[in-house]
Amino acid sequence: MSEFTVAVLALIVAAIAVILSGAALRYAYRQTRAAEDSADEAKRSADAAERSSELAEVVEKGRHFGWRIERNDDTHFPFVLRNVGSLDARDVQLEGAYHPLAFKLGEIGPDGPVDIGSGQCRRFAAHTDIHRNWGGDLTISWTPAAGDLAGERQTWIEIPPAVPA
Repeated sequence: MSEFTVAVLALIVAAIAVILSGAALRYAYRQTRAAEDSADEAKRSADAAERSSELAEVVEKGRHFGWRIERNDDTHFPFVLRNVGSLDARDVQLEGAYHPLAFKLGEIGPDGPVDIGSGQCRRFAAHTDIHRNWGGDLTISWTPAAGDLAGERQTWIEIPPAVPA
């Protein structure tokens, strides 16, 4: 082999080495960029998790109070008021355009207020007129037994579900 051929082959090998070095440099640059992007996404994810945790605390604080009205098979007391909050409720009262509007305590339902523990319920009557006109919203008022608002009267508005004809 002549010196010229060896020089040409050396030049070709050097050119291939330069091309491979360039490709390796480009690959390393892309890997670095991908690592930076991944770190940015991890930071965004951590920030979102922190915000989510803060929002969960706010939601949990709001869950101290909650009411749900359900249907009941009793024709005289066709509804159930359930305390779905995390605190007991004292002196629970119902207000609305229904007659009668009363809790059932024993065999006769007095018009007076009652206490409803967290997770507990009470049957009540909220009847319509002869034409089945509903009284609309039902306002529930109570005094929390504990917590930051203990002793302060609270209100909640619900609409009783329709009673089948």
